[in-house]
Amino acid sequence: MVFGNCSVMTTCEDPTGQKGRYFNTCTNASGCVCPKDFLMKGGYCVPYNQCECFHPDSRKIFTKDEFYVDRNCTRRCECRDAGLICDNDYRCSDNALCEERNSVHQY
Repeated sequence: MVFGNCSVMTTCEDPTGQKGRYFNTCTNASGCVCPKDFLMKGGYCVPYNQCECFHPDSRKIFTKDEFYVDRNCTRRCECRDAGLICDNDYRCSDNALCEERNSVHQY
């Protein structure tokens, strides 16, 4: 951790820091925060790629219940408490449109 003057804390569960109790609380108060490219996980700062729901292809961290579908719409992965849980037998319905949104494929 580093010492800073902003208490916005980014975590593996909230990588943007916008959902937690620390959002938008930058004041003149000082405290410890994780350095750039690190997120809080269990009281420690870890590289973002060590978060359970890190997607290496898009380099995106999914928050709980977010999902993505692979380019062929044949695999769907969802962020759960245990990390990314994937269904390798997934198939989009015939009427679904599988397209890229926010650097990942979704329907």
